[in-house]
Amino acid sequence: MINYYDWAEHQSKMHANKIAITDYFLKKKISYKELNLSACKIASFLKKRGIGHSDRVAILSKNHSIFFELQFACSKTGSIMVPLNWRLTANELAYILDDCEPSLLIVDDCFEPIANQLRSMMPNIIIQFFNSDGKSNEFLENIKDCPGDFKSVALSLDDLIMIMYTSGTTGHPKGAKINHKMQLFNAINLSGIANLTSKTKQLVILPLFHTGGINCYANPVLHQGGEIIIMREFDPTHALKAINCAELAITHLFAVPAPLQFMMQHPDFNTTDFSRLVNVCLLYTSDAA
Repeated sequence: MINYYDWAEHQSKMHANKIAITDYFLKKKISYKELNLSACKIASFLKKRGIGHSDRVAILSKNHSIFFELQFACSKTGSIMVPLNWRLTANELAYILDDCEPSLLIVDDCFEPIANQLRSMMPNIIIQFFNSDGKSNEFLENIKDCPGDFKSVALSLDDLIMIMYTSGTTGHPKGAKINHKMQLFNAINLSGIANLTSKTKQLVILPLFHTGGINCYANPVLHQGGEIIIMREFDPTHALKAINCAELAITHLFAVPAPLQFMMQHPDFNTTDFSRLVNVCLLYTSDAA
């Protein structure tokens, strides 16, 4: 049995002041030190609520740094993160939540109406709201004063870090169990194939509830000590503007056919400077995990 190592903490020591995540719309930059500190605070919050090894923590949000802060918090406590597809209806989400039985559901307050529907359908569910636009919010207030020096629990690579649900095209969604070994070797293997280094800057346009968003290449980039630039959701105008921005200096893009087609059909495509791109990868898929 091989022990899991906390690579968020490792990068915070190796590249403390290097930017790990840039929020494109908020123009907010998060260093590796800040990323690990936030993960520690969330881990302390989870522990305080009695959420630990094998407990599930679900999240319903558009793309935001909280996905990675929560992921690394779960890796520190031994908990399991469950990213939810925000395009699903309340009934579809209720099926998933009933299946995975999360101890906590974290919701971007732009989805408050659907969260209220879930509350009426599942009275015992515990929900914490946060605001993806950077405003003061319930979840942020709850973790603000939590200790930032969390001591990680001992885990093996066989322990689960995530459950990603399929889209349910052949019936009900199915929970794909992802352990630390799968995540680690995915990061290592893709780093070689996609030429990911600490100098990589990836534009993240795919939804982070999808493995194409969070694991191709966002997690591998963070594992290498690179930078990810997160867009809340795909927009061809903003995607081309970001690629064209010399200051962002984006080197990598991972997408499915539709976003690339929308970008190619956009009037700004022919005037966009793609010379800084090192790798553009196309994913064909029919399911969410």
